[in-house]
Amino acid sequence: MSPRCLPALTALLAIAGSAFSPRGAAAEERDVRALRLVPFPKRVRFEEGSFALDRELVLEAEPDAAAVAGPLIAEELERAGLKRPAVRA
Repeated sequence: MSPRCLPALTALLAIAGSAFSPRGAAAEERDVRALRLVPFPKRVRFEEGSFALDRELVLEAEPDAAAVAGPLIAEELERAGLKRPAVRA
């Protein structure tokens, strides 16, 4: 997978998994630990708002990376209630 894709992928997974609302420092800390981000950011800040993922999701990666990362990312997105992305190598 191209290193340029990692920030976008991390943001996508953060958005997909961020059905958390701020409820105080202790609750927010637990929510932050529940995020499944790799690499994990130095700081996470929850804010009000939404982001619609209403188009087909496409993961583009090198063939070897697509074979490994594709199913893992698809599983995480499904866990967040989203459709599996198309994987293009």
